[in-house]
Amino acid sequence: MRRRRWVIVGLVVIAVVVAIALFLSPGAPVGKRIPGLARPEKLVLYSIDGTDDSEENRRARQAPGEEDFAGYPVLGKIELTSQKERNRLVETLQNAIAYPDGLPNKCFWPRHGILAMENGKSFEIVICFQCRQYMLNGKGYPLIAKRPEPMFDNYLKKAGILIAP
Repeated sequence: MRRRRWVIVGLVVIAVVVAIALFLSPGAPVGKRIPGLARPEKLVLYSIDGTDDSEENRRARQAPGEEDFAGYPVLGKIELTSQKERNRLVETLQNAIAYPDGLPNKCFWPRHGILAMENGKSFEIVICFQCRQYMLNGKGYPLIAKRPEPMFDNYLKKAGILIAP
């Protein structure tokens, strides 16, 4: 009886390890790409301060008339005017969504935002690379890889824009 219990425990552990390995493997896409977003006519990359966990606290710190993006204070923004750069950024974003690189953390303190326009559709994307999650048009917390963060940071830093700690 005791041996049977250990065999069952062992099989469960193996099944969990295999499931995690499959989830983290770079083979097949895990996430679903954002439909309709491939070659935006307009793309603005935002540096936002989502480090405070409550909207009430964020609003209290925000100066009257200060710009916000999806409810988060804007530290700066840059519009990508080159179609090639917009496509590159979106492809990097879509790959990070299709192939997340880990499990989510229990925060949502975003520091990056993207406003993209394509074929008359608006895509408002708020990203927390710290917890590997994003919101699209105010909905959901799907997984995203951390890989695009240095690229996004580089665009912002080149423009002299601060990034929240």
